[in-house]
Amino acid sequence: MTDYAEFQVPYSLVVVIAPHGQANKIVHFAREHGSSGATIVPVHGSRKNKWLRLFEIADIRRELIMMAVRHDVAGQLIADIAAKFNFKAKNTGIAFSLPISHLLGKDRAVFDEVAESGKYSAPLGSALFVIVDEGVSDEIIDLSYREEVRGATVIPAIGSAETSNLIFNFPISPQKELILYVGNTAKISKLQQTISAALEIDRPGSGISFYIPVEHAVGLEKEDD
Repeated sequence: MTDYAEFQVPYSLVVVIAPHGQANKIVHFAREHGSSGATIVPVHGSRKNKWLRLFEIADIRRELIMMAVRHDVAGQLIADIAAKFNFKAKNTGIAFSLPISHLLGKDRAVFDEVAESGKYSAPLGSALFVIVDEGVSDEIIDLSYREEVRGATVIPAIGSAETSNLIFNFPISPQKELILYVGNTAKISKLQQTISAALEIDRPGSGISFYIPVEHAVGLEKEDD
């Protein structure tokens, strides 16, 4: 098992998953409370309900916001966002942070002026990332319910054109889905094993899964699908 106590984390990646239409307000608020910029990605959650699925209205529109901030301000920024946007209420949003050991880009100099590098303490939980072919997310969500893990976020993606098929000499990139879960590390680890066994992740081209420690988190305990 990785010894996170020796993991240097001068920066954190704050991730916020909010209802559709809230991202710009959250980013504006975050800029006033320690963030210098953000990336917004449209995503969707999923409700496990056979009637909703029957009428193809099970997906919930969400927005995922990613912000690189100083490690020492990540926890307070998450708390401020949760308070401002009432993340204690159901289906209003979740926020968590992941450790970043290295950062490159235009804002790094700003961070480095005041960044306080520290040693990573015991994680609160883990974030599981699973990348599979488009259409497989429903099977993964079914598996997660068996393992009592809730709150999937599904992010559309594409594979590399270099490994895709060629049609009339045009590269066709395979459609992918990235499924994100955040929760108790023991449950996340068990879910990863279940997904790996069911989908044969170790077989070439079947997918990728990994999980990393979560530093701070709000809104996870009341999310329901």
